[in-house]
Formats: sequence, structure tokens, C-alpha cells
Amino acid sequence: MMWLRRTPSDVDTMVHESRRFGVGVMVGPSERAEVLVPPAPFVQRRFTAAGWLFTEQVYQRLR
Repeated sequence: MMWLRRTPSDVDTMVHESRRFGVGVMVGPSERAEVLVPPAPFVQRRFTAAGWLFTEQVYQRLR
């Protein structure tokens, strides 16, 4: 998520690029920040041995 203090002059380009790369964009101060583009959800594209081991260990502790 990218947080900007003010709206950039080329908003259309920024929205297009952020959607292309899956980066969310918020604009404004923390009290009144507006989400212009929500971030893309995380999708795991591959499994690693370390990730698999972690999943197995968590599952074992939950059982």
C-alpha cells in the first residue's frame, strides 16, 4: 500500500500503474485518508520447503 499526502497531478496514470502492479494507493492525512486503489490480494504462486514445514508445524500445534 502506498500512502500519499496529496493527490498527484497525473491521477489516471497512477491508478493505471498501481492496478497493473497490484499496489494499493491511499491519499490524504491519516484521519481522512481515502483509498483510491485497493491492494491486490496476496496469491501464493509456489510452495517452498520452508513454507510447507511451517504449515505442518502450525497444523500439528493446532491439533
